[in-house]
Amino acid sequence: MISRTISGSIMTRSSSGHEMIEVVTDSPFLTEDMLGADTMNENAEESSALFSQRRITDSRRMSIKEVIVNKFSFFSNRNDSSAIVNTWRSDFAAGLTVGVVLVPQGLAYGMLAGLDPAYGLYCGVAPLFVYGLLGESRFLAIGPFALVSLLTFEAAKNASDIVDCDISPESGCFVSAALTLSCLTGIAQVILAATGAAEIVAALLADAIIEGFTTAAACLIASSQLRHFVGLDDDAWKKAQAKALERFPTVCRSSDLLKTWLSVINAASNWSWCTIAIASICTALLIAFKRLKRRFNQRKFPEQLVVIVLATIVTFAFNIPVPIVGKLPTGPPPIYLQPWRRILSEGKGNEESVLLRLVQSAVTLAVVAYALSLAISRSLSAKIKSKDTSSPRRELAAMGVANVIGGFFSAYPAAGSLSRSALAVDAGAETVRHNLIAASIVLLTLLALTPLFKSTPKAVLSAVVFVSLLSLFDPEPPKRLWEQKQKRDALFWGFALLVTLILGVETGLASAIAISLLGLIYDAARPFYAQLGRVQGHPEVYRDLDRRFHAPRYPAHKVPGVIVFRYGTAIHFLNRSHFVKAVLSTTESDTFKYIQEYEQESTVHCVVLDCSAIAYLDSSAETLVADLVLTLKSKGITLLFSCARGPLRDILNSSPKLKPLIPTIFVSLHDAVAFAETRLVSTRSATSPASLDNQNNADNDDDDEPHTPRTSFTMTMSNHNTSGGGSIVRDDQEHGTASTELVEINTQPPTSYITLPSTPEK
Repeated sequence: MISRTISGSIMTRSSSGHEMIEVVTDSPFLTEDMLGADTMNENAEESSALFSQRRITDSRRMSIKEVIVNKFSFFSNRNDSSAIVNTWRSDFAAGLTVGVVLVPQGLAYGMLAGLDPAYGLYCGVAPLFVYGLLGESRFLAIGPFALVSLLTFEAAKNASDIVDCDISPESGCFVSAALTLSCLTGIAQVILAATGAAEIVAALLADAIIEGFTTAAACLIASSQLRHFVGLDDDAWKKAQAKALERFPTVCRSSDLLKTWLSVINAASNWSWCTIAIASICTALLIAFKRLKRRFNQRKFPEQLVVIVLATIVTFAFNIPVPIVGKLPTGPPPIYLQPWRRILSEGKGNEESVLLRLVQSAVTLAVVAYALSLAISRSLSAKIKSKDTSSPRRELAAMGVANVIGGFFSAYPAAGSLSRSALAVDAGAETVRHNLIAASIVLLTLLALTPLFKSTPKAVLSAVVFVSLLSLFDPEPPKRLWEQKQKRDALFWGFALLVTLILGVETGLASAIAISLLGLIYDAARPFYAQLGRVQGHPEVYRDLDRRFHAPRYPAHKVPGVIVFRYGTAIHFLNRSHFVKAVLSTTESDTFKYIQEYEQESTVHCVVLDCSAIAYLDSSAETLVADLVLTLKSKGITLLFSCARGPLRDILNSSPKLKPLIPTIFVSLHDAVAFAETRLVSTRSATSPASLDNQNNADNDDDDEPHTPRTSFTMTMSNHNTSGGGSIVRDDQEHGTASTELVEINTQPPTSYITLPSTPEK
C-alpha cells in the first residue's frame, strides 16, 4: 500500500503483519526517485537467501540407487505396492488397446516409409521399450507415425539417389539409409535436449505454420498412397513415372506432388478396379466405424484391425487378384551392429555427401518429432484437464536414446502418434509404462502372427493411412484466423501449405521457419505505437486515439498541449530509427494541426512517453534517444518518461548520455500528464490576458466572423493539506466579459491528477 502526505520523510512501518510504505513528499507527482531502491526491492535479500538455500538442497549428492530411481520411470512408486498394482492394471489395459491398433498402423506406415511393412512393426518394438523406461509422459505413445514415415522416405530416397542405388523395400542400401537416419535423428535429439536448442527452434514454429505444414504433409502422404489405392505394382509404377517425366520434364522435376499425380493419371490403363473397389469399401467402413465409436463412446474398438482381418479373409477366400503384402519375416527385429555400413560402402567417393544429407534430414526429423510430440502432450493434458508434469527436455532426450537404440534393431525414426496417444489416454493410461505393454503386443505379433497377414491387400493399408490422415487434414484454420483479425497468421498458414506442397516436406519446413523468423524481425523493427488520449469521464484512463470508435460510450480526447505516446516494444538497433521517426512525426503532425486550428506558433510543449512496454534500451539506441530529447528541446518540447520498468530504469540511471537529460521518471502515466498540464498552465499564464483582449478586439474590427471563446489559465500551487488551488480567467470575446473560476487540484492517494477544463474543440 502506498500513501501520500505532505510532510517529513520516507518511512516504512508494519501494521497487522503487512508492510506499508508511506511516501512523504512536497510534490503531488510521484516519481521513481521518491520510492528509492530500498523500498522497491525490500524483499530482495530474503529471496536471494531462499534461492541459495534451495540451490544447496537441490545440488546435494545422490546415491546410485536414487539416480536409477529418478532417471528410470519403471522404478517409480517402488515402495507403494497398491500404487504399483493400480497403475499397472490401468497401463496394461491402455497398452493392450494401443498395441492392437499399432499392428495395422505399423504395417501401413512401414509401407509409407518405402520399406517392407515389417519395418513398421520393428519401429514399434525397441523404441517403445526404451522410451517406456526413460520417458515420463503418460500422454505420449510413440512409434511409427505418418508424417515421420514420409520424411524418412524422402530422406532415404535423397541419400540413395546420391549413390545411385535402387529405391525399393528390397534394396539393402535404401534400408541402410533409413536405419542410419534413425541413429542420427536420435543423436540430434539428445544434443538438442542437452543444449536446450530444441525449445528455441520449436518456438520459431508458430501454430499457424505447424497447421499449414501438417495439412500439406497430409496431402503429400495421401498422394503417395494413390499408387496402392489404384493397384499399381512396382513395375507399372516405375513405367508410369518414366512416362510422366518424359512428357512433363519441367513439372515433374519441380514438384514431387505433381509428378505423383501425373504418373497415376498416365497409368490409368493399368488401374485395377478390384483394388479400387476394395480400397473404397475399406475406407468407407473405417469412416463408419469411427463415427459409430464416437456416437456410442466406444473408443477402444480396434476398427483398423477388424477391417484388415476382414479384407485379408475375403482376399484369401475368393483369391482376388490384387497386390498383397506377401510373406512377412517371422521373429524378433534383426540386429544391425553397423546400420550405416551399406549406404556408406555404396558411396563410391560420395560418403561425405551422403552423410551430410542424412544429417540435415535427421535435424529436420528431430525438430518435427519434438514439436509434434510436445503439441500432442499439451493438447491431451488440456483435454482431460490434467497437468503434464514431464520435462520436455527429458522427453526429447528419452526419445533420442530410443531412436539411437532403435536404429540398431531395424527401426526407422519413431515419434509421438496423435491417434494412439489419444487412445491411450481414453483407455486410462496412468504412466508411460503403457508403451512397454504395446511393444510387447507388437513383439508377440512378430514372433507368431505375421503369417496371418500374408494375404493382406496393400490397398487396405492405404485405406488405413487415408483415414488416419483425417486428424491431420484441417482446412479451417485460415478462415478462423482471418475472422479473428489474425491475417498475417492466415498468410503464414497458406505460405507453409503451398511451399510444402510444391517443394517438398523438408524444404517446406525450412521455408516455414524462415518466414517465421522474418515475421519476428519485422515485428521487432516495426513495432506498434500509438498516441493516447484521455477517456471522457475517467481522467486517469488513457487509450489509443485510433481506436476511439471501438468504444463510443467512452470516447478518448487529446490532452491539450500534451502528446501521450506509447511504444510497443524494447528500443534496440533494429527499431531505434523507427522510434525516433514515430515520435517526431507525431509531434509534427499535431503541431501542424494546432497551427491550423488555433493559429498559434506551436501548441505542443510536452511529450509523455509510456514506457510500460519498453523492457530495455540497448547501447546503440542510447545516442539516438539522447539526440531525440535535444531535438525536441530545441523545438520547445519536453520529453517525459513514465511507467518505466526496473531494467529500463537501471539503464536510464546509469547512462552518462541520458541521465542528465532525464532527471525524473514518473511512476504512473497520469502523474506525468498532470505534471505536463501544470507546465501548460504556467506557459499560458505568461501571456497577459489583457494584451490578448486588445489584440483580439483589434482583429474583430476588420473581421465579422464569429470567434470561439478562449480560456486563459493562471494557477497558484498551495501545499496545505492535500489539495492545491488555482484560478481560471475565462475571457468571452463575443460578449466582452471575463470571469474567474476556482479550480481544485486533487492529489488524493493513491494517485494525483489535475482536472482542468480543456480548450473547446472547433
